[in-house]
Amino acid sequence: MADSAPKTIQLSAPMIELLTDIATKPHMFITRYSSWSRTARALISRGFAVEAGGGDFRQYELRITAKGRAEAARRGLISPNAQP
Repeated sequence: MADSAPKTIQLSAPMIELLTDIATKPHMFITRYSSWSRTARALISRGFAVEAGGGDFRQYELRITAKGRAEAARRGLISPNAQP
């Protein structure tokens, strides 16, 4: 019999911190080629965030996706009823 519980997605401490930030702040800008940019890219590759337009060649806006919001709520980082 297969276990129907969802598998835990492994996230590093910086990824959890950035997921919390983008889940609780309406605008989050990331400086390209910084350590936070690498963390943001990891969240984007997992489908938890998306690079929004705006910014310039040095920075970009990062926004949470529905999957990211669900993961943040599952981890207790935000209220499940939090508005986007």
